[in-house]
Amino acid sequence: MCLQMPILEKKLVGATLLIMKVVSVNSTNKDKPANKKWLTQETLIEWLREKKIFSIFFGTSLHPEVIKKSFYLLDFLYRQGELTERELQKMWHIATKKHEAFKVSIMRALIFMASKMAPKELNFLFGKL
Repeated sequence: MCLQMPILEKKLVGATLLIMKVVSVNSTNKDKPANKKWLTQETLIEWLREKKIFSIFFGTSLHPEVIKKSFYLLDFLYRQGELTERELQKMWHIATKKHEAFKVSIMRALIFMASKMAPKELNFLFGKL
């Protein structure tokens, strides 16, 4: 998997390909698969869980440029109920414990997500401040 390669360019290619699939799935009717007969929101979520993609984006492949590409993924995960306080806690931890470039990238991602979040998740984030 490109996202786990040690070369930044490969990680970015992997992130771009994944985001293209997320956008493709989001741009179609929930009951009508995008491009491929098998690709639905449910199968994509299952695959993202199985491959632990969130942990790759915000763990082993952590890089500010990869984080910048995560906005569509975060939005998709949130709308599917897969972005929980656990994931938000992991993002917050990175934002407070890593180098400034990571902090800025994570904070921008959290700001992007805050505009979409329900009061429960917003209260969780505000509690961190």
